[in-house]
Amino acid sequence: EPGGTYIGELIRNLLFVDSKNKMCIETEFLLFAASRAQHFCEVVIPSLEKGKIVISDRMDNSSLAYQGYAGGADIGMIKSVNKWATQDVKPNIVFYIKIDVPTALSRMTNRGKSTDFEQRYKTFLAKVETGFETIFKNKENVITINGQLTIDQLADQAYQHIQKYLQKNAK
Repeated sequence: EPGGTYIGELIRNLLFVDSKNKMCIETEFLLFAASRAQHFCEVVIPSLEKGKIVISDRMDNSSLAYQGYAGGADIGMIKSVNKWATQDVKPNIVFYIKIDVPTALSRMTNRGKSTDFEQRYKTFLAKVETGFETIFKNKENVITINGQLTIDQLADQAYQHIQKYLQKNAK
């Protein structure tokens, strides 16, 4: 995120291409929210209306953690704008892939290409981690998966949880 639609890709370029000009946290959040709104309007809601299962990483928790808890933007405002941008669509399942900051930083470095968000200081990412912990505490629809697992193991665990959910909620 952002991306996944033509407009989302344009927004992505605004957010990640020019790191020389410091963007204020409110602008950063609003650009993510704009991309999210477009993604919901163009992809998520039409798919749900057709009865499709939607798996998406375009949810509001990331803005709460990054721009809110770590960046200092107003949490209440983020929640309000995100509710509007997502047309109040809520996920049935949220996968929280929990990984410690040093491992996450190491993986980003090994990828060879990182975004401005990933270049921020360890203290910022530690705040992001704390934000996610706060957001997901006591949420029944959140499934925590160990981020130390391989990509195949992560996918397998997610798939198993989705299968259980679908079997439990079969009509």
